[in-house]
Amino acid sequence: MRLLVSVMLTLFVVATATVATSAQMCGMSFVKVIVYDTNAQPIKESSFELLGSVSADKFKELSAKYSEPQHSAVALPTEIGVELANGPLTKLSGKDGCGNPFKQTDGTTTAKEYRNQPESKENFGICMVEGRTLGPVLAKVSAPGFETGYFLTESFVGCGKRASFTLRAAKKKAH
Repeated sequence: MRLLVSVMLTLFVVATATVATSAQMCGMSFVKVIVYDTNAQPIKESSFELLGSVSADKFKELSAKYSEPQHSAVALPTEIGVELANGPLTKLSGKDGCGNPFKQTDGTTTAKEYRNQPESKENFGICMVEGRTLGPVLAKVSAPGFETGYFLTESFVGCGKRASFTLRAAKKKAH
């Protein structure tokens, strides 16, 4: 009997520990925004603005048409991005879960990585709560000397790590 109780107690402890450790949660996370040029070099002084959520059907339609396998964000032609920005978007509230704005400029805008941390110009991204997502969103991304890009992305989710976008150099004007 004593042996049976010991075995049952041991199994209970092991089962409880396994359940507790396999369900590790992040609570909150910071989705860092990184903007690259076509040579995969980070661009300083870049800006992003999350313009709003798009429907799952619209995301699926445009992703099928414009997605590239090596990119997590779907780069849209400028005309399509502008049309979508002026069309049926569900606008996002002005700030994320930490009070960061949905429009930021790298090195200029102050943002928090987590609620209880101080703001810093070094933080460039969106604070997300675990289990939450902004869904598919339209992002407008720009930088001096580069063409403004419009992207569809699902990168802004709780426990996400980064959202990356690639901009093309602006065409030089003929004199």
